Amino acid sequence: MTQDDLTIQHGISPEDFIERIRSQGVTEAALRNFFKILEQDHTTPDDLDAKLRKIAEKHFELLERVANIPGIGKNTDALRDEATTAIEDIRYDEAEKILLRAEQQDEQATVRLEDDLRTRHMAAAATAEARGDLAATQFKYSEAAGHYLRAADRYPDSTIRERITSLNKAGFAYNAGGKYPEAEQVYTRAHGLAESELAQDDPLYAIVLNYLAELYLTQARYDEAEPLMVRALKINEAALGPDHTRAATELNNLAKLYKATNRMGEAEPLMVRALKINEVAFGPDHPNVAIGLNNLAQLYQATNRLGEAKPLMVRALKIDEAAFGMDHPDVAIDLNNLAGLYQDTNHLAEAEPLMLRALKIDEAALGADHPDVARDLNNLAQLYQATNRLGEAEPLMVKALKIAEAAFGPDHPKIAISLNNLAQLYQDTNRLGEAEPLMVRALKIDEAALGPDHPKVGFRLNNLAQLYKDTNRLDEAEPLLERAVEILTRSLGAEHPNSQIVAQNLALLRAEMGQD
Repeated sequence: MTQDDLTIQHGISPEDFIERIRSQGVTEAALRNFFKILEQDHTTPDDLDAKLRKIAEKHFELLERVANIPGIGKNTDALRDEATTAIEDIRYDEAEKILLRAEQQDEQATVRLEDDLRTRHMAAAATAEARGDLAATQFKYSEAAGHYLRAADRYPDSTIRERITSLNKAGFAYNAGGKYPEAEQVYTRAHGLAESELAQDDPLYAIVLNYLAELYLTQARYDEAEPLMVRALKINEAALGPDHTRAATELNNLAKLYKATNRMGEAEPLMVRALKINEVAFGPDHPNVAIGLNNLAQLYQATNRLGEAKPLMVRALKIDEAAFGMDHPDVAIDLNNLAGLYQDTNHLAEAEPLMLRALKIDEAALGADHPDVARDLNNLAQLYQATNRLGEAEPLMVKALKIAEAAFGPDHPKIAISLNNLAQLYQDTNRLGEAEPLMVRALKIDEAALGPDHPKVGFRLNNLAQLYKDTNRLDEAEPLLERAVEILTRSLGAEHPNSQIVAQNLALLRAEMGQD
């Protein structure tokens, strides 16, 4: 379009038109490009002035927009300047290509930054998780749980599996530290993520279910634990096959629940099947097989099939000695198990050297203040108590209590075990005044940690009632025994041997009180 064309087509002189455009700050070079736009748009004479003003307005807005693009590097600044020059000359097509290059360059940089940010989040989460592992190794379970929770929060939303795993580890740390409400809260959070983000047949989902179920088992919430364990087993059998080692783990866990609820006939075939799976998968001399042997042997021990239990325990001990060496802590566990069987069969002379060897192994391998050493001391002390060597037993129990309190804190359920053992020793030596506060403290610990209806609470009530009976406080003993019978009957069943023992204690007490 020429200036003469403007006069003919639009009815205004070229001079008037140019003057109007110049008054808006547009250069003559840009003006020529404006004409091209008008020609392509077939602008009528009546619309010419409005269109020119509109184009000029948008033009200056565009320049301002480009000028305000943040400068974040030499390449970006150079492209911004090129685009500005092209826009000033109304070379909009060229400006578009320049801005496209700038946008693509920024998008690529954003992807790199996002990748770097994600990598840093992953690194921070993994570091926090490693700190959790380090704290857990030192039995600093609350500290470990905090690290694991921070890791779970730092993992990006897209890394659901890592987040769930960290939550499981936090729950496990709380569980190990005896903080069961906190463990349940974290496990429930992991379960919620698994429910919403994982397929219902995902093996990781089965792990989540199993962790929560094991917590319920610890708390004697058997009705809540069992369906979770059954479901976890079905998931693993379907996803991994019925003979997978993960299925063996679930079988053992479910068997433990059946054993805890005195369903020995249901527990045994599961343990046998789990043992066979591991023997096929790992070979007959693998440490995992030793674990299965010990589990089954302890079931036989609980059902008074001691002759069947012993060869399994002996075989487990030989496996671990061959696999780990003679001085490994796993060997100490086997020695303690076998010694406990000897003690139950009144072979006390055979039990003692095994316990002493286990204690020596753990002190050398783990240190004198390790919780496993406290376990060994308690076992040996109870053997001394059974052989009426009470003077030798007491310092071992006192030392075991101090180790456990230092490792777990004053309110862990394992402390209740040590308190109860020492209290019974005081009771056996007629130091009832020293025994009572220990029993009361053990009862309070278990009520707070495990809940008022846990079988261990029933046992603690029974022990305290027997102490009251020994001090002729029969009226105080009776309600404790009544509550103990109620707890054990509800949780274990009236036919469970422990329920029957406590019920018999109540009957004897009432007879002594002159009641029917």
